[in-house]
Amino acid sequence: MVWYKENTSQLYDILETSEKGLSKNEVSSRLEKYGQNQLAIKKDSIWKIIIEPFKSVFVAILAAAAIISLLSHEPLDAAIIGVILVVNSVIFYSQQYATSRVLRSLKKHSLQKVNVIRDGSEIVISSIYLVPGDIVVLNEGERVPADARIVHTNNLQVNESSLTGESVPVHKHASTLESTKEIYEQENMVFQGTYILSGTAKALVVETAGRTEFGKIASLASKDNTKSPVQEKIDHLLTLIVIIVGVLAAVVFVLSLVRGIATDEALRFVLALTVSAVPEGLPVALTVIIVLGMRRMAKQKALVRNFKAIEDIGLVTTIATDKTGTLTKNHLTIVESWSLGSTSVLPIMGRTIDVHTTQTDPLDQAIKEGSKTHQKVDKIYPFDLALRMSGAYIHEDNAVYIKGSPEHILALSNITSEQHHKAESAMHEFTSKGYRVIAFGIYSGGKNAPDNLSVVKKKDIQFIGLVAFADELRPEASKAIRAAHQAGISVRLITGDHYETAYNIGKQIGLSNHIDQVMKGTDLPKDTATLATAIQHKTVFARILPEDKFRILQALKKTEITAMTGDGVNDVPALANAHVGIAMGSGSDIAKDAGGIVLLNDNFATIIRAIAEGRKIFDNIRRMLYYLLSTNIGQ
Repeated sequence: MVWYKENTSQLYDILETSEKGLSKNEVSSRLEKYGQNQLAIKKDSIWKIIIEPFKSVFVAILAAAAIISLLSHEPLDAAIIGVILVVNSVIFYSQQYATSRVLRSLKKHSLQKVNVIRDGSEIVISSIYLVPGDIVVLNEGERVPADARIVHTNNLQVNESSLTGESVPVHKHASTLESTKEIYEQENMVFQGTYILSGTAKALVVETAGRTEFGKIASLASKDNTKSPVQEKIDHLLTLIVIIVGVLAAVVFVLSLVRGIATDEALRFVLALTVSAVPEGLPVALTVIIVLGMRRMAKQKALVRNFKAIEDIGLVTTIATDKTGTLTKNHLTIVESWSLGSTSVLPIMGRTIDVHTTQTDPLDQAIKEGSKTHQKVDKIYPFDLALRMSGAYIHEDNAVYIKGSPEHILALSNITSEQHHKAESAMHEFTSKGYRVIAFGIYSGGKNAPDNLSVVKKKDIQFIGLVAFADELRPEASKAIRAAHQAGISVRLITGDHYETAYNIGKQIGLSNHIDQVMKGTDLPKDTATLATAIQHKTVFARILPEDKFRILQALKKTEITAMTGDGVNDVPALANAHVGIAMGSGSDIAKDAGGIVLLNDNFATIIRAIAEGRKIFDNIRRMLYYLLSTNIGQ
């Protein structure tokens, strides 16, 4: 069902509910039909969990060596090998626990108290008892408890970064949408796990539990339990050793019998040969190398959370990185401005908000920081979705200072066609660079403060100018990208930002020289094999949703050892299933649980240093293997 295309009366009919909400009996019936509004966590059987760490080639060899040692009356050797097996199992179980913690965190993230209308009254219930057809009341600061279609709203702004990765607040309304829309374009829908920044709303629950967009993300969050590339290489080598030792043991046994050596003596000799050829010190040596490497990486502000990540990071061939907070500072700032006449737009800009209050909107915060005026504001006009503008009335000037969409402000401005053309040219120049552009103007049409901005008509606004905003790039980002390329590592930018913004960020940091290197989420092929081919020469991906990021990762993993960065709930599937998941230290706890490495300084350059350290660790592992094999075989 395409909920955003249905009008309110159709929605009530489809979900068999009304403005008074569901009855108690109907709720019970729907709970039985749909289940509780919480994520289901798939649990493996206890026997599967117990057996899992003993499936590797090396553990099988150690177990065989322990049995052979017992048969050869060498209990001390058998005990040492047994201890090694126990340590190996403990490490495995601890990593499995960390994996399950990600899923438990996701489940906990979806639980809360919520206001709901039932039998005509507003009551407070646990979100797990929500069902499709319920009407929820949403207020500022609350988390959305389920996917819902808005039926009434009052200046609602929602932070959907947990779902889309886009940190700019989204203005919501209750009107029906006609054409097909992506998630980030569904302005009459709210989604589980997103946050209400300001305003209020009533919304009709349409999906719960695993059927929500958040639930779909969680379903992808189970870690990929395939072996790490390093472990695969070690297992391959050990399999080869087993074959060689097995053949040699058989030959030695036959030759011993031919030379007249007693069968039991020949068997003991062959068993001793077999045990001595097994590098039982390998797990201990590996652990020592990895722990020392973890300490060195921690000094570089890269906190390693599991052994698999540190084993693999030295082999990484491509990095898939987010933009916000990694390549940029996650801080909106003024980058350029354009004024139509002699009046500068920057002093006017500061009069559109109350600079003396705390700003929750990143745009208003940027205006506050860049403001050159501190006049007292007498009345604030919240953002009007229909007019696409907001403003503030200053009694001293008897004027409303307005900010909003350039197209809407220009349409209401008292300027000539030539001035209109100049303003549009400036706007297009800014937007082509991927900037967020806001227009500013002045309304002086009344003697007192108007009740709302709907009084502003065509030709009423004195157009002042445009201001361009952008998320400031980290100064070291370009240098780190160059260092990655010099080390033979490709870098791909994957972001929820607009096409132009993504392209220009990529261009500034040296990832995209041509628009053909950019791909939108809507253009991704559905087939994984086709996708792998299509993205081969793409370096920037725009308007990417969590499921898209997961699919890009799966395609990259076919030919590359991939590191994936992320900081939010939307990144969990990719972080959990990359060869190396790298979470930002300032990110959500769920993301940090899913990542194998946490960047304590949120700096992309730290990833490059961590990879360099990982390569040293891999070289040390290789040297250690050569040493152990040569000494064991020499024995």
